[in-house]
Amino acid sequence: MIVSGLFIYPVKSAKGIQLDVMDFDSLGPLFDRRFMVIDGENKMLTQRECPILSTLKTQINFEKKELTLSFQSKDEKEEMRLSLSMKEEDYTNNKSVDVQVWRDNVQGLYCEEEAELFLTKFLERKARMIFTSQNRKRPVPQNEGHGMSFVDSSPLLVISEESLFDLNKRLKKTLTMDRFRPNIVLSGGEAFSEDELSEYNIGDARLKSFKRCSRCIMVTIDQEKGQKSDIEPLKVLNSYRSFEGGVMFGVSAFNTNAKKIKKGDHVEV
Repeated sequence: MIVSGLFIYPVKSAKGIQLDVMDFDSLGPLFDRRFMVIDGENKMLTQRECPILSTLKTQINFEKKELTLSFQSKDEKEEMRLSLSMKEEDYTNNKSVDVQVWRDNVQGLYCEEEAELFLTKFLERKARMIFTSQNRKRPVPQNEGHGMSFVDSSPLLVISEESLFDLNKRLKKTLTMDRFRPNIVLSGGEAFSEDELSEYNIGDARLKSFKRCSRCIMVTIDQEKGQKSDIEPLKVLNSYRSFEGGVMFGVSAFNTNAKKIKKGDHVEV
């Protein structure tokens, strides 16, 4: 198998960015899920509550370490844009906030008020942006030496093209890979061969997979329209990919040596 796609999602639940090379730091893929949207009560907001988040565009200037967010205003006369620093030192003096990300109590740093105005207009509800703080370590489950950002449960999600092809054969309407928001897409193996990966190399990187990824209602959200579609993908997956712990599609993993991964890299078990 080889790597056919690499993706990061700078803002949790917003649009992703396709890469040719994926770099890593102590929290996983560089710039992945470093920002998160929260509501007026400091609770995380994702596509589950706000499907329209899937339409929030992201773009990174890697030289400046700057993120640009954009969306089309409802009157479609102008594109609203916001630029945010992705340098950790630019947030260290900001007010911190505790936020629950599933089972983990994590710490975020408030972004400037301009981000609150931008998000509140986009979502049409009070919302703020926070940047991940490394003051409180959030370890990978059962791997205390490796940290995580605002991801749900693992630094990396790995899915093969063949697994999606297998699913699409069973659906009335085919889906694209962005519906499942992977970080690493593989090709050249059998459907669900990623399930069998445990410890393996991708190029110079050493990866460890530690669980299958359970899927939720988010896979029913049209990523282009920002709307919930029918429950067919989840219903069909449930018919043949149901295991103890949920409906599984893709595997959770982390990079044990922080070496970069490139498109075209081979998987070596």
